[in-house]
Amino acid sequence: MYSQIYEKYRRWARVTKATMRITHKPGEAEPAYIFVAVLPCSWYNYAEVCSNMKVENWLLCHVHAFNCFGGIPRLLIPDNCKTAVSKNTRYETVLNKSYQDLAEHYNVAIVPARVRKSDDKSAEEDPVRFVSTWITASLRDRKFFTVGEARQAVAENLEELNRRPFKKRPGCCLSVFEQEEKEFLDPLYTYEPSVWLHRKVGYDYLLSDGVNNFDLIGEKVDVRLTKHIVNP
Repeated sequence: MYSQIYEKYRRWARVTKATMRITHKPGEAEPAYIFVAVLPCSWYNYAEVCSNMKVENWLLCHVHAFNCFGGIPRLLIPDNCKTAVSKNTRYETVLNKSYQDLAEHYNVAIVPARVRKSDDKSAEEDPVRFVSTWITASLRDRKFFTVGEARQAVAENLEELNRRPFKKRPGCCLSVFEQEEKEFLDPLYTYEPSVWLHRKVGYDYLLSDGVNNFDLIGEKVDVRLTKHIVNP
């Protein structure tokens, strides 16, 4: 009937002519983070820009810093951040499991600074603050469209900073590092960062090592993830 055709057409037209207003934000900015590592004897610095400070980036920044230094320090004193420390109290310090793997691989001790105890890393606090201020001040008027562009700019400024002459002693960070500190670093080892997850095995999953299958449905397991390997 004509009335039914009209009613159905009216419903169809109402749906097909629907529109949605899209708001475009001009010049939307994304946050970035600066990882800074400093050797306390020479004040030789490493800095890197990251899109986030999740565990994987945190570990990679350490690897890149060690590669820059050409060796491994005997002790790391990180901030009391969640990517480094799971628990840090007066009586107990528990490192993030992935961070602990890095420490065991490189045979380096990790002693996180206590909460609100800047004296625990007083030798590094001033140079870290100086490097952060130097980099952000030198780049404050520049615009970057990718993290890669910002990372390259930081690397260029970092090289200039490490070659900047000291005011109260001869040389610079780079020269003192090469002459007095580099030889005391331990040799480098190849390392692939891994991230640990604690998950419950779903009803549609089966774990296998390539030969044997493990029925762990409903069980909670720790899973180690690298770029190429998954280890339950």
